[in-house]
Amino acid sequence: MESNQVEEPTFDLTESLATLKPEYKNAILLFYYYDLPIRTIAASMGKPSSTIKTYLRRAKLELKQKLGDDYYAQRFT
Repeated sequence: MESNQVEEPTFDLTESLATLKPEYKNAILLFYYYDLPIRTIAASMGKPSSTIKTYLRRAKLELKQKLGDDYYAQRFT
């Protein structure tokens, strides 16, 4: 009998977010939780939009490595 369950991550999302650099964590929370546009996040953080995009990309890469591909794919794609 095969199981179609997703493999449990080593870290859960809350623990993984806590390990991110503060600027990465803030960008992720503002973009995904508060649903703010990148331009608004950039203005609130005092950074260019391109920097916020970089923060988001790096944060998602770190989360993917910590949480595993299956967990990440279900929540961030």
